[in-house]
Amino acid sequence: LNKEIIEKVPIFEDAGEDFIKEIIFNLTPVVFIPGDYIVTAGEVGFDIFFISKGSVDVVSADEKTVYATLTTGQFFGEIALLLSMPRTATIKAKEYCDLYKLDKDTFDRILVHYPEFTKTIKEMAEKRRAEIEAVEVEKDKEKIKKAEPEYKIAEKVEEIDVAQTGSVIKLRWNRVKELRHYEVVKRVPETGKWKYLTQKVIQTTFTDKHILTEHPNVYRIRAVNISGPGPWSKPIIVRS
Repeated sequence: LNKEIIEKVPIFEDAGEDFIKEIIFNLTPVVFIPGDYIVTAGEVGFDIFFISKGSVDVVSADEKTVYATLTTGQFFGEIALLLSMPRTATIKAKEYCDLYKLDKDTFDRILVHYPEFTKTIKEMAEKRRAEIEAVEVEKDKEKIKKAEPEYKIAEKVEEIDVAQTGSVIKLRWNRVKELRHYEVVKRVPETGKWKYLTQKVIQTTFTDKHILTEHPNVYRIRAVNISGPGPWSKPIIVRS
């Protein structure tokens, strides 16, 4: 993979040559066939992807709108290295694709050896977070303006299916009517308290890549609409 491609990524603009070389050394090759989902809107992102060969479509959550087509030499998902937040679009392989990816854990491990650049990255992350929160506030204001006078509280999330593959747990549930998004929490074994995994899932799936091995993984899900959050689902217990 050409290092010039890495240097095109905005968050790497001020990085030194040694840092770029270490990024390239830690890239993982991945292959996708036409129609494969590379990332899904609403799921929390943990990877940046570089297109070595082929092309991908950036589509809306309902897949009715193609926002853009990315080709050889382009990249996507860089915000995942700064912030663990839901993807804003779905990306599908348009043809046979050779990609390289870098996950957030590896990126953070590399940063430890570059304290000055770490400071720059943290500043970028906070700036980006503020921009995203400002956009979300404006969206919420617009939704309120267009909202009907009365709304029922969101229904309870029911019929939750669980699939575990290796160290990954995927939750899937039935769609709730008139919702804005879903929230997913996980119980912390040491305290018994619930920790948010995400507060902005749009689709009816969530993938947990950081599962517990010594304790059961316990989740709860709830829907949120214009009236606010609905009731939490019953606990979903997954023993790894």
